[in-house]
Amino acid sequence: MQRRDFIRLVGAATAWPLNQIVEYRNLLIDYVAPPTAITTVRTASSQNTVFNTAAGGTTASSHLNVFGTANAGVTFSIYVDGALSGTTTSDASGNWVYDMGVLADGSHAVYAANGSGVSPTFNFTIAPNITNFDATANVHWTGVDGEDVQPQHDPTAGKTWCVTNPDTHTLRYEVRASDYWSTTGWSDLTNDAGANRSEFEFAPRYSDGTQIYVTYELTVLTGPIVDSSFCDLGHLDSTAGSAPSPVQIVLQQNTDKMQITLQSPSNNFILAYQDANPITRGRTYKLDLQMKMDSVGTNGLVRVWRDGVQIVNYSGQVGSPGATYYWKSGIYRSSSPAGQTQAATIRNVLIASA
Repeated sequence: MQRRDFIRLVGAATAWPLNQIVEYRNLLIDYVAPPTAITTVRTASSQNTVFNTAAGGTTASSHLNVFGTANAGVTFSIYVDGALSGTTTSDASGNWVYDMGVLADGSHAVYAANGSGVSPTFNFTIAPNITNFDATANVHWTGVDGEDVQPQHDPTAGKTWCVTNPDTHTLRYEVRASDYWSTTGWSDLTNDAGANRSEFEFAPRYSDGTQIYVTYELTVLTGPIVDSSFCDLGHLDSTAGSAPSPVQIVLQQNTDKMQITLQSPSNNFILAYQDANPITRGRTYKLDLQMKMDSVGTNGLVRVWRDGVQIVNYSGQVGSPGATYYWKSGIYRSSSPAGQTQAATIRNVLIASA
């Protein structure tokens, strides 16, 4: 909203040329209101307010959006840790959002300003997303968004490429043709037709009816177009039922197109989304999932956003009767006819439930 102030002009009207139309009595001044408040910061990959961080709070994501309020249509500057980061404009409802990019771990301060004023400073802390990293296959450890995880990859000594930890927010996964996960009573080579995987299994189990929130940033690294019949880049798995998993993010064979697939209660395949174009390797995609399994009724839902745009909005039966569910992060694929190597990074994984 704009405020209008009227100032009386003092002077003789005859001082103005007579061929001009002069409104000498009132002068309109437009006053642009300052930004009023910063309300929250949230991991840049998520649309879910469950991941909001309040003033003075801590988040395990290093890539954050900052949200605030102002009058409608106000443009102002965003300062992060005292330095100008960029500008943004409030929408017709007075709400605004700004992507602060990737920040270092530690304490930060952000405020908004224009020529009319400055918002109160919003302080927050970024904590490491990954702590106590241990790549040892089949060994549980706690430290990805505070959750217990189990690495699942080829346990052969020396295969250090399977999963690495480039920084405190990123995991890099890689699979090669000879990589076969095995554990007591199971081998991908003999029990899964020679599939290759490098994954982390998250320990929390969820029942039908539980709201599950998962968000992360995915970058598929430079390499050949996938030739495997399936190539999974994150999925909600189940303790019962058969393939496909209840919710999967996959690359389509021979196209590199991203797909979202679901599982009906009869274990049938549901294609919920397919991109019209191949992914761009080396580009980071922000993925955001809201899931609620219902294997016996019609109250299940799966909602997926990519880069802030909703691409899946499914309601109905989904899941496996009698199952509990858990998240798996990384690469899991069928055997590659050409013996391909595929790699991806996954950053700022956050998981919540309600």
